[in-house]
Amino acid sequence: MPDGEPPKTGMRRSGPTSTSVLSEVTITGGRMTGRTDDLELAALATQFDLAVAKAAPSTSDRRVTVIESAAASEQDRAVGTDHRWETLITCPLLQPGLHANPLVWGARKPTPELLSRELHSTGLPTLERDHDALTVAESLPNRRSGAVVMEPLLAAALLHACVGHTVEADNYVEYGEDLGIAIGDQWSTHRELHVLDDPTEPGHSGSYEVDDEGSAARSTTLIESGRWESLLTSCQHGPTLGHGLTGNGRRARGASRITPRNSILRALPGADEPTSIVESIDDGFYCGGPRRSGSMREFVRIEIAWARRVRRGQLTGEVFRDVELRARKGDILRRLYAIGNDVTLFDNFWPCEKDGENIYTTLGAPHLGFRSLVLYPSTPGQGPR
Repeated sequence: MPDGEPPKTGMRRSGPTSTSVLSEVTITGGRMTGRTDDLELAALATQFDLAVAKAAPSTSDRRVTVIESAAASEQDRAVGTDHRWETLITCPLLQPGLHANPLVWGARKPTPELLSRELHSTGLPTLERDHDALTVAESLPNRRSGAVVMEPLLAAALLHACVGHTVEADNYVEYGEDLGIAIGDQWSTHRELHVLDDPTEPGHSGSYEVDDEGSAARSTTLIESGRWESLLTSCQHGPTLGHGLTGNGRRARGASRITPRNSILRALPGADEPTSIVESIDDGFYCGGPRRSGSMREFVRIEIAWARRVRRGQLTGEVFRDVELRARKGDILRRLYAIGNDVTLFDNFWPCEKDGENIYTTLGAPHLGFRSLVLYPSTPGQGPR
């Protein structure tokens, strides 16, 4: 991928994404603004702010926003989900000598209870790990190569950009012949790689029972034992390719067209302990903090918050920030050598953008280990986008 080429599709970060906000409360540096008379939302924001203060104690200027919004799609309403609760947490790191990139984490759930559970199970550990890495990180001076272990949220972002968009039938028609692989080929030599899309699991941003064309939702196996098995289809894109309907015809809010889109995309757990994956590295990196992921035809590009050096199987204090991974989709999964026995399923605050249209998805993955990837310096100080 040429330097600076913007991704065509992917997870992009911006401000609040809801178009029908019912109520919003923000706490900045201990001061509450917004609908402070909404006691439920104010209490939730206060709870989150106190929890984040313990996870990242040196970020006194943190900003915690909690939003209640109307259902974002017809699919939400079809399963009886009238409201969504979202949170966006931003913690500046502006101590002397540090860069201006903040810690950022966000999620959306159908109930405040599930949102709170997501914060404590995923959000706080993520913020704490990112905080510990970024407070000692230095800019990556030049490109580096070596084995790379990705924590689950970063691994999920990679699979979303690399596999999720590639298997959407309209994308496959557009650039499938440029991938260097085809349906039925062994995309990864790792026989434990299984990736599926399943909107039938309730309670997530990507959950629904019927897609926007009226097709029943169902689980679709995309990669089985490393082999590329199928596409995600809609009425327009699928039957003409000889593929049946998979129930993935989705329409962005306010859009007229329906296209094949991910729903709940996840890789199944493997057999490797995450610690053993790190210990297998002689010289490489343990990476985390996906800031932006993008798919552009046969290429994938991931902006990574931090990359911690691993030497002789041990994590070191040498950490780099402002890191970028670029690779060909047909190549990167061939470098996969380890799949963790842990899976984190995450409802992202930020939607998936495809051709300017936003859809909410759910992503899940275990730790993933790759042989010999190249990490590049990215533009410092830009922060999430």
